[in-house]
Amino acid sequence: MKESKHLWSYEFLEKFRGESEIPGKNHNRIIQFLQEVAVEKLGLYHRLDDTDEVPHSSLTVIASVVIMHPHLIPVLKRYKINGMAKSWLNLAAPREYMPSIGDILIFHRGNDPRFGHVGWNEGEYELQNIFNVYNANQSNMFRTSAYNIGKLAGVVDMRALVKMR
Repeated sequence: MKESKHLWSYEFLEKFRGESEIPGKNHNRIIQFLQEVAVEKLGLYHRLDDTDEVPHSSLTVIASVVIMHPHLIPVLKRYKINGMAKSWLNLAAPREYMPSIGDILIFHRGNDPRFGHVGWNEGEYELQNIFNVYNANQSNMFRTSAYNIGKLAGVVDMRALVKMR
């Protein structure tokens, strides 16, 4: 049987497909839990205040990775992974790496180079230059969205990541 540890984090979050963020202080318990795990395990400062309207794609990726692969907590700390999606570029594979299903994809978002989006690769439509990406904070819910390959900033090779110490 082929080893599939690299898919565990993706499969964990897949269970929450369709869950939505609730604006204001009545947080969706699942999203709140994932944010709290990310903040607690990595010692991040993140304000879960009354407005709650903060990007949380990176926090949900962090939470699912540390829940399913707790040995990676020191790795994520060492590489300074935080609430900003583009912090995942610190673990990005070389540019020539071809993304696989279950890898973490990092995208540019908007005009500010600091901003981005991060989620799991569910596959690519080569003819359309589109990646299907699954994560939270896509229209404030867990779902799959299409991202143009031209916006791809980097890829985290999950097979390599789960082997890190």
